[in-house]
Amino acid sequence: MKTKGGDALRDVRKGNRLLEDDELASAISHYNTAISRNRRDEVAWNNKGAVLLALNRQKEALSCFDMAVDLCPTYSDAWCNRGIVLMQMGDLSGAQEALKKAIKCASRNEVAWNAFGNLHARKGEFDEARDCYLKALKIDENYYSIHNNLGSLYEEHEEWGRALDYYNKFLLHNNTFADAWYHKGRCQMKLGKTSKALHSFERAINLEPGMKEAKTAKKRALELIRGRRKANA
Repeated sequence: MKTKGGDALRDVRKGNRLLEDDELASAISHYNTAISRNRRDEVAWNNKGAVLLALNRQKEALSCFDMAVDLCPTYSDAWCNRGIVLMQMGDLSGAQEALKKAIKCASRNEVAWNAFGNLHARKGEFDEARDCYLKALKIDENYYSIHNNLGSLYEEHEEWGRALDYYNKFLLHNNTFADAWYHKGRCQMKLGKTSKALHSFERAINLEPGMKEAKTAKKRALELIRGRRKANA
């Protein structure tokens, strides 16, 4: 369904641009204006909810997503967002139901498949999580953050080599994410690649100087390297 009303549509579009620019307060203002002009505008409700979710105002976001799916029960993105916020709130059963509806409404909704993967991973369901992530990648091969999710999944499963492969794929497209560099380093340490791990920890620290776990890991890597040098002296 499309947004109804020319003025409401203009406000939704302005809100969308502001959301993309991370101007969240201004985005909400435009979505509120759109809703005041047309309270049956499911797109405005959903997008307002997305901004509230970004602001960690989960209960308010949930109310917006509820309104969106009430207005349009086949609105896959709103069901997906509802699932994501319920997952954040700890309602895993409710999240699963919402994500199933999102996929039923649009089977090629890669964001919903990714979120379903996150849900399965949180529940410790490795195979199901992996399959969901791979389905999302099949729909959109440029959905690079899924490589990071797969890296995390395999790392949790202690499959260090597979995890490292996926972290490398992710970092090819986003090399400014400190957490990925840290976890890449952890996998390299487990695989005995201490010098390379040291480099990864240093990259993480350069990007996020306050990352304590990376500093601790760097210290441990340096100790191992120095110990080996003494043993070989």
